[in-house]
Amino acid sequence: TAGQAVDVAFKIGDAVQACYKGDQWCQATIEAENDDGSFVVKWSDYDNDADASERTRQASDLRKEGNEQQKDSWGEEGEGWWKKWDNKNKDDGEKRWADGEGWEENAVKKWKGEGDEENAEGAEWGSDLKYFKEVDEEEYKQDSEPIEFREWPLLSDWQEWEPNSKEAMTATFLVQKIRARTQCSWEQRLKVTVTGFTATKEQVNGEYAQAGMHEMRPFYEHVEGKFVMYCLDKTKWCISTEVGAAESQAWAFYQPPEDVEGKAKVKVPKQPPEGRWEVNLAYASGKVMVSKAEPVEEAFPSAKAVEGFKQLVGQRLVDQRLLVGVLQWLAANVLEVNVLPPGLSDGALMLIGEDNPSARSAVAKVPGPSLLAKANAPVPSPALRKKAAAMFEEFIPILFDKLGGVAIFGEIEDFKELVDDVLGAMPMTVRLQALVHAIEFAHLKDKPYRDPESLAIALAKLCLPERAIETTCRLSLGNAIGLVEDSMSATNDEQVSLYRVGKVSVLNRLYVDWQLSPSEDELTRLHYYSVRTQLTILLLIERDIERYWAKVWSSQGKSEAERATALREYLNFEKLLIRHLASEDSKASQDLENESRKAVDIFELARVRKSVSDVLRKLKQMYGWSPSLSTRVKMSKTNWVARLSALLFLANAEACVDADLKLKVLLQQEVGRKLGNEVLTYFEHWHSLQEGDGLSLKLPRTVGKDRAERIEQMYNDYQSDSMKRFGPQGYQPFTPFNLPSAQAPGTPRGGG
Repeated sequence: TAGQAVDVAFKIGDAVQACYKGDQWCQATIEAENDDGSFVVKWSDYDNDADASERTRQASDLRKEGNEQQKDSWGEEGEGWWKKWDNKNKDDGEKRWADGEGWEENAVKKWKGEGDEENAEGAEWGSDLKYFKEVDEEEYKQDSEPIEFREWPLLSDWQEWEPNSKEAMTATFLVQKIRARTQCSWEQRLKVTVTGFTATKEQVNGEYAQAGMHEMRPFYEHVEGKFVMYCLDKTKWCISTEVGAAESQAWAFYQPPEDVEGKAKVKVPKQPPEGRWEVNLAYASGKVMVSKAEPVEEAFPSAKAVEGFKQLVGQRLVDQRLLVGVLQWLAANVLEVNVLPPGLSDGALMLIGEDNPSARSAVAKVPGPSLLAKANAPVPSPALRKKAAAMFEEFIPILFDKLGGVAIFGEIEDFKELVDDVLGAMPMTVRLQALVHAIEFAHLKDKPYRDPESLAIALAKLCLPERAIETTCRLSLGNAIGLVEDSMSATNDEQVSLYRVGKVSVLNRLYVDWQLSPSEDELTRLHYYSVRTQLTILLLIERDIERYWAKVWSSQGKSEAERATALREYLNFEKLLIRHLASEDSKASQDLENESRKAVDIFELARVRKSVSDVLRKLKQMYGWSPSLSTRVKMSKTNWVARLSALLFLANAEACVDADLKLKVLLQQEVGRKLGNEVLTYFEHWHSLQEGDGLSLKLPRTVGKDRAERIEQMYNDYQSDSMKRFGPQGYQPFTPFNLPSAQAPGTPRGGG
């Protein structure tokens, strides 16, 4: 090894092997000898433009071709490094190998097929090459596997600030998740520099940056020109104008040394080999050199980014949550995409800057507990990423058919290309949620996209920074997969289909009763959740509006115009929706389900609310009656189950002079009772009778409006006779001195 004292004479002109960069033996020729006994070498395969002092080597850093002195130092009878190491470890069961060009036969025999085979890779012993081939393939497993099969272990050793809050701890964890991929040796984006091409006008020299994978090896693209660098058939690195071009079309290539029997098997490097490359004289000439592959950018996070993160960690809770949201967005862009995006540190600094409100606005819409829960999800496993990719591909044909198919979008290949063009660069969570939104919107509105361009615009809106950041803060990859499964199950799951029917019913009532018609953009956030949760949120919004309306119209001292203005300002669907998305608290849902003091499932509650509208519609159809303003206020203050029960009692009444008064009394009566699903049973019985599916009943006779008003006025004007009282026998006159009726003369007794 380098640095050992050797008793070998060197002279000018000798062909030697010299130690290059500390641990690599390379071919050289002795060019000069210095007074101190050192030598100046001329490299055979490397640039010699460096100063002679940088090419100066001591005699201990040189060895003659043929390794004559190596045998003296490392032979079986010598006392070199190998012998000492072997004697020290011969009984500890560890694997042993000989340094130098070849493998010690006894070492290979000792551990061949035993224990950890890591250090056997690439070796060659006898004619049995299968064993070493398998080990070589195992070494490249991470490189050869598609992105969805790779696994990124969490690097938990990174810590730059005190974990003084949940947000600060979560931010540290997110950085560790990002580094789990960016710091893996097979994931780091590298660059090389090419020099030496002459006799060509093409831009072949310059910097090449890693751009993707080709045949399980990375390929590089010229940052300014049209040339690429790639590994052909896993055997030879080439520079050409097209990835995968044949060797005859390569402008330059690296010719690896041939395998020599009995020596270490020569492997094709995983990255472009450093040093001299052969030039294809048909295209150019020169002495082409390729530099060592280096990272394109500083490891994440850069020093500048760390300082920016620390500032936010030391500020208000809202600023700490901004940092968590931005890091969650970066983590999704790192852990859910095929190719690592460049400039992560710069991107983070831009998003947390004061002059960029999009990230701050997006994170502010997400409740703190939900943000932390999603951010603290583990690194997506290979199985989960594989499942997500498969479901995305499986979901596209379903969406294609639902949106109109060939008639609108042409062939499905064109549709897939459109989706990939718009969503291809997004994290998988954003891509899945975008497809879910499109199909859920199509369930609300038949063929909502008239042409491919309108669909592309709708999907592109979901990729805007503010919306995409909010998506990754609200949903983990597992959540997004759950949404797809929920949407896909609708064709076979009757319950999901019924939830969608309930959604449509609520949205129609919001439009008819309150002139509230949400846009597609406003409905997008609703589609962050399962169909059942979507129905729950819409019912909560409807109940909120009823309560607010009743409160405004019951208030004193406000004109009708002022009340109408207040209601118009309140009827903002996005604000009403954000209120429930911002809490994500099941308490609101539980309160709604238990408002009648008896638990009613959200789907049954949706049926109850629809039944209320059905009864009112039937009463108007049969009797021409609609509740007065004061009655509507009373109804809006009453829970839906009690409201339906009171309306059913009113509808079944044999006679009713004042329906508004009667309904107010019934509402007061029913709101005090514990009512549940049994009210739906009463409604179904009543509805079957009204539709003619039950008993045959005579139609009720209705009193004309004028006559009803006269009768009501007569009751209102009635005043009792002060000289009469109501007794057991009916109205009776008062007797003198208020004697009891039994003592009054001429008064009939008993029932007579």
